[in-house]
Amino acid sequence: MPTSTARSTQFLLERFSPKQILSTTFANRRINLWEGAVSSGKTIASLWAWLMFVDRASTSGELVMIGKTRDAVYRNALQPLMNPEIFEDLALQVDYNPGAPTARIFGRLIHVIGANDVKSENKIRGMTCVGAYVDEATLLPETLWDMLRTRMRAPGARIFATTNPDAPSLWLREKFIDDPEVRRSMKVFSFELDDNIHLTADYVEETKRMYSGLFYRRFILGEWCAAEGAVFDMFDRSRHVVDILPPITRWLALGVDYGTSNPTHAVLLGVGRDGCLYAAADWRYDGRKAQRQITDLETSERL
Repeated sequence: MPTSTARSTQFLLERFSPKQILSTTFANRRINLWEGAVSSGKTIASLWAWLMFVDRASTSGELVMIGKTRDAVYRNALQPLMNPEIFEDLALQVDYNPGAPTARIFGRLIHVIGANDVKSENKIRGMTCVGAYVDEATLLPETLWDMLRTRMRAPGARIFATTNPDAPSLWLREKFIDDPEVRRSMKVFSFELDDNIHLTADYVEETKRMYSGLFYRRFILGEWCAAEGAVFDMFDRSRHVVDILPPITRWLALGVDYGTSNPTHAVLLGVGRDGCLYAAADWRYDGRKAQRQITDLETSERL
């Protein structure tokens, strides 16, 4: 059941935020990625773009929907697609039984694939795909993503993917989002919680209060940031890092995490004149990076 341009435009204006509309309009590259905060509207926008793509996709290739598990694909993607409160009568064009290996959208066969380990790339090996929807891309093995890119061989093939932000060193960020050469074939749409204009003010404020530090930056602001303070999830660089160390009134200890094949790391702790605990200095030795192990005596001397 093809969807008219007029109807699509009306639906978008009534239901979507300006940023969602912008992303669905310009999702025209080989790889289209929606990243950002929780509840920011990125998934619904990506699903609309996927729905419109399937409606017009060439029959020269196969269509796949991939997630960590089939249940995850159903919960995060297919269930919203089948919800008439979200997609109105278009939801009737999506047919899926939870756990099944295939679905149908506008009558087109869709392979539903769970990819929870490095062997998962075998599930798409040999396919010629024209379209793929990837739920939470950072949770999937990098080998699966690499294989999927080689499977997009049909004319006009596109990938539509979502992710929450993670560490900047993660493969998706490092090898794709931040790589200028690869980025030419991508469109990346970034969302913050405040971009979802359909959320109530009370819900937004309550959600913001749920997170702090690292998780606030990732899940509210949609930032890719390293897991500094993953042990202490309240860590906030603006509060817990100083440029000038105050006078230390009492040195407490040199805490040492000793390693042989792994690095040795030491942190010097003291109490400042203001009564706060300070990690005043640290030392780290990684024998693998240095390509030389040092003896316990050398370690002791350097400490």
